[in-house]
Amino acid sequence: MKHIHLILILFCLVPFVHTIAQVDSMKFDGIKIVVPSKEKAGNTYFFISTGYQFPSWCRVPMIPENARHMNIKGDMNVKVPGWFAGIGIIKKTKTHFEAGLLVDFYTTSIPVAYSGQRSTSEWVYAQNNYLSYFTQIFDNSIHRKSEVISFRASIRYKLPLGRFQFWGGLAPGTFSSTIKYSEENNNEPIKTYRVTTIGLNFQAGIDLIKKNKKGNDMLRFTIFSDFFSPEIEEKMISLFNPGWNFINSEGNYVINPFRLGFALGIQ
Repeated sequence: MKHIHLILILFCLVPFVHTIAQVDSMKFDGIKIVVPSKEKAGNTYFFISTGYQFPSWCRVPMIPENARHMNIKGDMNVKVPGWFAGIGIIKKTKTHFEAGLLVDFYTTSIPVAYSGQRSTSEWVYAQNNYLSYFTQIFDNSIHRKSEVISFRASIRYKLPLGRFQFWGGLAPGTFSSTIKYSEENNNEPIKTYRVTTIGLNFQAGIDLIKKNKKGNDMLRFTIFSDFFSPEIEEKMISLFNPGWNFINSEGNYVINPFRLGFALGIQ
């Protein structure tokens, strides 16, 4: 008889237990469970950049006899500006650090001879067996053109301040240089020197961040500066005339050591 009563009690409790099971399982007395949002804000952004290389001294084999509009020191050093452009990718972290990869192209151009003129320098004097400081008259203008492609890592420390973000960091990497002496209206260079070197740059910048309606980063406008450059020794065999060898043991900067740029980032 006791067994029959127990069965009847259990049978009556089944609907009650079923009803309790339908109650929101996420609500308990004194306990609050927060379900994470499925939406995850992106933590990587891409950007394009461009900028100006502030003028820097560059050692050249010679300068035009009438060096118009050129900032020169002696007869073998010219102060030259340049420009650069690049792309990059940066990955943000939950800390104040972020890291990424930068790919940039830098270029400068210096006239070393003008059409219808001679050129001059101490180097020319030595190549002429110390008899004359001047070359022959050139039919076409000649420029020393430097083109550099760099691949750098970027490690940055950021300090957010409202819509702005201040940052500074390091950018180690490789710099592949191509130095060409080219005649005007001639696609084939007179001489070419190529070299790849390793270097470290320092960077600092300010980001202005624009967010979307959900509060996630969407665009960033950046003004930044880039400092320092490795140096290389330039070597040219039979430059301009047979047997005229130019070996720049003093070295030149691969890129101008102070640069200022603007970047547009897309989240």
